[in-house]
Amino acid sequence: MSYTIASVEDMEEEALLYPTTNLRRRQHDDDGTAAGAVVPLPQTKNQQNIIAETYAWQRITSFANYNNVFVIFSLSMNIVLLILVFVLWQERDAHSSVSSARFFCTNGANGTGTVDASSAKDTVSATFTKNTTTITSSEMKNKTNSKTSMDVIAAVGGGASCYIRPKRIFGHLHMAKTGGTSVNGILANKYERVCGNKGYSYDAYQANEKALNQTGSVRPENNPRDRVRPPTWREIGFEDCDYVSLETGWKAWNQFSDFHGIPMELHIPCRDRIDHLMSNCNFRHKQIDCDADDPDLFRAVQACHLNAKKKQTINRYSDNILNFENIQVKCYDFKKQFTSYMDYMSLYLQPRRLESKPYKNRETNLPRNKSEECIWSRPDVYHKVDQYLLRQYPYYSFCERCLGSENDITRE
Repeated sequence: MSYTIASVEDMEEEALLYPTTNLRRRQHDDDGTAAGAVVPLPQTKNQQNIIAETYAWQRITSFANYNNVFVIFSLSMNIVLLILVFVLWQERDAHSSVSSARFFCTNGANGTGTVDASSAKDTVSATFTKNTTTITSSEMKNKTNSKTSMDVIAAVGGGASCYIRPKRIFGHLHMAKTGGTSVNGILANKYERVCGNKGYSYDAYQANEKALNQTGSVRPENNPRDRVRPPTWREIGFEDCDYVSLETGWKAWNQFSDFHGIPMELHIPCRDRIDHLMSNCNFRHKQIDCDADDPDLFRAVQACHLNAKKKQTINRYSDNILNFENIQVKCYDFKKQFTSYMDYMSLYLQPRRLESKPYKNRETNLPRNKSEECIWSRPDVYHKVDQYLLRQYPYYSFCERCLGSENDITRE
């Protein structure tokens, strides 16, 4: 049942607090029916004022108590929500920066572990057969600035070099006369699982030892292992390669668009256009006649890029490569290929157990005499040919865009 009290000044409920006289009280059932009852009611005006003041204070304190409960409840829910958001964010960050991985070590110790490449926790924990090793940020080399990258190489006590196999394959588009033979050969001689036209890791040691035993310059065609033909590398495949270097048409890279679910980072070497052209002319035993009219001049430029099969070697690159799925295209500066570029690749490739030292260059071009190249002393011809190369060949326009951009591996 519920009760309401009828009294003077509409202060029915307060009468219960000061029972001094008679008051007719209506007793209500929940359905609204009433029954009569008598309760005390104060008769003086002063008593009624006291009741009114008391009632008003009760209403205020009652509302305040209710409001406090609501505020406390709201604050509690907000705190719970914040904690939930924090936990979920930590879980998300953990998934993005921590990954299980397999370690490969030069001392033969292999194992499993986790890598945390977040900015706050640059640590590697690896469990090996005999012990557990934790490698702190001061003992490791971070592979990239990306928080989500799991590509980490770490030095473990005892001189062992352990690493985590990259989550992607690295590709090297061997553009003619950009030092690709040396890049391929040096990496194959120094690191595991390098595969290319100019050398594979698995036999690079013996190939370099053979070259060291030869006097004078060494050319790749003199050693079959220094020049792997397309039928051979197609037969071998690239399933066990971390780095692939190919001097072939651009369409060959499309096979890595769907390569066992493994993405590729493809590297394009970029060389000064005129210097690159003249190196090709030297290789083809061609000359640029600076006094020729434009049609003959440009035909001479094209001839320098033709191989023995009358194909433009410069067309090893095509902008179509930029649209291949799962292939990220980057560039590097030709002048930094044996410094910054080698430093970059050292972060991702596994060092060989044994390395043949020193690496002996394989020569693919004859010495150049730049003083005999008229283009360097003819600014008008230099500019004309330079702009022609930029318009005519997508390779040069790509390099123009890429060098100095975020996709330039050697950008400082």
